[in-house]
Amino acid sequence: MVVGLLPIIVLTFCFSILIKKFILWYQDRRRIIKLVDKLPGDNGLPIIGNLLDFKVPPEEILDKTYDVIVRMNDNNWPVMKLWIGPYVIIYMSLPEVQKVILDSSKEITKGSTYDLLKDWLKEGLITGSGDKWRQRRKLISPNFHFKKLIEFHVPFNEESKVLVDILDEFKDTGKEIEVLGYMKRCLFDMIMRTAFGHKLRCQLNPDDAYLHAVEGFCEMAYLASVNIVYKNRFLLYLSGNGFKKDKYLKVLRNFADNLISEKYKEYVNEKKTTGGIKHNSFISMMFEQYENNEIDMNGMREEVDSIVFGGFDTSSSTMAWLLWCLATHQNIQEKVYEEIFDIFGEDERNVTNEDINKMPYFDMVFKEVLRRFSIVSIMTRRLQNDVTIQGYTIPKGVDVVVGPFMSNMNPRVFPDPYKFDPDRFLPENSANRTAFDYIPFSAGPRNCIGQKYAYHNVRIISIWVLRKFRVRSDRPFDYIKMSPQIVTNSDKGFPIIFDSRY
Repeated sequence: MVVGLLPIIVLTFCFSILIKKFILWYQDRRRIIKLVDKLPGDNGLPIIGNLLDFKVPPEEILDKTYDVIVRMNDNNWPVMKLWIGPYVIIYMSLPEVQKVILDSSKEITKGSTYDLLKDWLKEGLITGSGDKWRQRRKLISPNFHFKKLIEFHVPFNEESKVLVDILDEFKDTGKEIEVLGYMKRCLFDMIMRTAFGHKLRCQLNPDDAYLHAVEGFCEMAYLASVNIVYKNRFLLYLSGNGFKKDKYLKVLRNFADNLISEKYKEYVNEKKTTGGIKHNSFISMMFEQYENNEIDMNGMREEVDSIVFGGFDTSSSTMAWLLWCLATHQNIQEKVYEEIFDIFGEDERNVTNEDINKMPYFDMVFKEVLRRFSIVSIMTRRLQNDVTIQGYTIPKGVDVVVGPFMSNMNPRVFPDPYKFDPDRFLPENSANRTAFDYIPFSAGPRNCIGQKYAYHNVRIISIWVLRKFRVRSDRPFDYIKMSPQIVTNSDKGFPIIFDSRY
């Protein structure tokens, strides 16, 4: 009798759990809607919300975001809500408002825009959260100390030399060159050498499968972050994109696994034969932490993937935007070159840290590139607690939009924000800015751990390129527009012409 009732008892128990979970979800959802209804902004149309407002080509997404910033300024709103179907997004644009989130040690959880990216990076430094993220950040930070960065100048210079030798083929041809691919391969070789002591020579092998997989996977991740249909995994696979994503993911995982396996064998062999490690790279430090039980093999794979992705994709986009800005602003390029010539003359020696520190105008140009073209333009945080800002309560569980674009393109902070003007960063123009007025690498506890790494490699590449070439374009500055993928790209590429400098 009891045995016969067992299936019914089990089903009843499972059903009661589902009912309880639904009630809790409904109560939480009802509370979120109640609090969100009190926030400034629009509810939009039934069911779809404000979805049609953002149904535009990728290159127009940030223009729509700029419209949000202006509307918030015009109405003096500290926050603004938008509904994308069933998902609510809370925008924050003023620096003092963004600071509440970015400077918080509690609100460090990435939002839903990173969900698909987690298929690759898992709980690594870019996408992780909580105590695990804090522990990983502490473990990895020593790899970016100043002394390490100075050691990296050798591979930075050597790979920059390879790059200009490759670009030399195109000088004085009048041919437009799409530069982003060249920058990606150069920066990829740099991160391979500095983080792993591994000479991949990707610059000499343009058809690298790993780089192709990175580009393809990031395109999928971006699609899932902006297209409500692809947020659903079933629909993602129904469209066929889920299988493409898995194909890219297999290449990415195999690369990381093979790299770790190869470098660990070298690490063990070097310890046996020499009694120590000569090349104190990121990966060798990871192996030491692995042997001390501070990180497991899965964690190591997560951080290898995160460092590779974060170490080359952002810097390569920065370099491409920098060259575009100089190619379309010849007067600014000449001022940068004069600064370079005053230091080097016609000498093609390696670039040192002392050289970099003697270039104040180039520093202004670099900052303006990162302001005008925020490389990671938009970031989202999933609130873990209710947050009250100027009398408005934003409920836990919702995503808030913060990040460089929201402040760097805010006309209250930077008047005429679409204009490219390095003089914004003259000392007298920067004196009254707060730490959150200009946040090219984010700010607070989750700021970019590799910002100094990018600062050095981009400058060294730029000096090598500008010593040898004058870059130009026959197209106007606004010919290309920002396309906000995982890393901000251009809608039409970066067509640059290279002429001999002398």
